Amino acid sequence: MSQHEEEYKPKKLGKIILLAAIVITALFFISQIIFLLISEFSSNKDEVAFFAGNHYSIIRKDDTYRLYDKKTKNVILDNVNGYYSNNAVYSYIKNEEEYVVINEQEEEYIIREIDPSNSQEKELFEKFTPLSK
Repeated sequence: MSQHEEEYKPKKLGKIILLAAIVITALFFISQIIFLLISEFSSNKDEVAFFAGNHYSIIRKDDTYRLYDKKTKNVILDNVNGYYSNNAVYSYIKNEEEYVVINEQEEEYIIREIDPSNSQEKELFEKFTPLSK
């Protein structure tokens, strides 16, 4: 082995290590920039529960829960404070004045006012999962 070949190998290895370090550092910073952009432009919404095959969901945004239609992008019920779902036929979501009945199979809903004297509603509301702020 000549003296020229022995000098060439360490120089080549040093360049490869330097290039690898630069590439890894660049990838790290690019991933951090992408993460910051995604977190900056994403909203601070948390989906709490899903209904009717993910057609409807309860979303927590700014300490307020809302029932949201994901297909039409409309809010169905504000200030949601509880829900109950047996995942078979109907799901129920309520606030202080109204409740929504979602037909899980048909993916349709109706809004009803809460009747304080209705004993069937009282029994149903006892099964609800409460949402806390």
